[in-house]
Amino acid sequence: MSFNYTVGLQNVGSYQVSGQPWLRNYSASSGEIKLFEFPKVTNKITIQNLTAGQDLFVSFAEPRRGVNFKATPTAYYTTDISNLSLSEATISIWVNVETIDTKRFFELIHTSTNSTRMQIHSTGTPEIRFFVNNAFVSTAAAFTFSTNDWINITATIKSGESKLFINGQQLGLASTEVFTDTLDTLNLGASTSNFDGIYDSACIFSRVLTSSEIAEIYNSGTFKSPTKTSVSSEIVGLWDFEDNQYKTFYSTPDTLALIRDRSSSSNNLTFGAGGAANVEFVDGQLIENAFDRHKITLSGISEIDLPCKTKQILIKADGALELNIKASLTGVPASRMYDLTGPGIDE
Repeated sequence: MSFNYTVGLQNVGSYQVSGQPWLRNYSASSGEIKLFEFPKVTNKITIQNLTAGQDLFVSFAEPRRGVNFKATPTAYYTTDISNLSLSEATISIWVNVETIDTKRFFELIHTSTNSTRMQIHSTGTPEIRFFVNNAFVSTAAAFTFSTNDWINITATIKSGESKLFINGQQLGLASTEVFTDTLDTLNLGASTSNFDGIYDSACIFSRVLTSSEIAEIYNSGTFKSPTKTSVSSEIVGLWDFEDNQYKTFYSTPDTLALIRDRSSSSNNLTFGAGGAANVEFVDGQLIENAFDRHKITLSGISEIDLPCKTKQILIKADGALELNIKASLTGVPASRMYDLTGPGIDE
């Protein structure tokens, strides 16, 4: 198979660039997800599915990962956060529930015995229960749980006014429970009633966030890194569950036994019980949502031209297939992509 390329000057914003060609042939196994990165920003991409009877899916998601807790009551992550000396805090977690049962999402312990925690109770209709200082304070029965849906859980913890938010909306009433000690331990899951599902991103902020700030974190259901929000300076704990399967996001990736704190606090998550046999790295929210809702489907022996500027694409093979990608590249380094797609690119 041969290809002919035409190279000429083009205008991209205020840049005069050339249409340098880029070509890749690839044999994908059934179910494989593969990231292709370009050395320069693209001007146009042509993607070909060369195998009859098999579908090729294309998306533009950032290939971030998560950790899946298997259905076991004994595995959970824990870290000592006493060095933060927090008398108040906000915790935010993206989760995907796989089993609707009596499961505990998180615990923030502020003495050796008392904790603030959020969990599902499945007696009758599944409902959310929020406990502060070991006292049951609110039931969020109005929230409809379903499996395999990504939800954002955010809780503000403060003596006398702890609150629970699901998908940016406050549920239940503010608590009136009072405690005087600081938070000293974070558990994701618990030694009993353990969570069954996927953690994608978890973070702790150094203060109680406002309703508008929590809505910004939820971002209308579209994942937004906490580091890109207006409250990024308040982050004192950040766990991304990233093993660098598709791309080098961190120089030192996470392992199942050690989920690194990507903030400056260095409070890494380790097993409080259980072990690597009870958890596994899986594709996170961005990948799942992309292939569920925003993919381009190429049936066998077909191609598509995409006149777009990007630095990477993500493909998924429905079955074993051969594919071809060719792109006309601008002269702009991929590292400049955010500048090109942001406001004022001609300034």
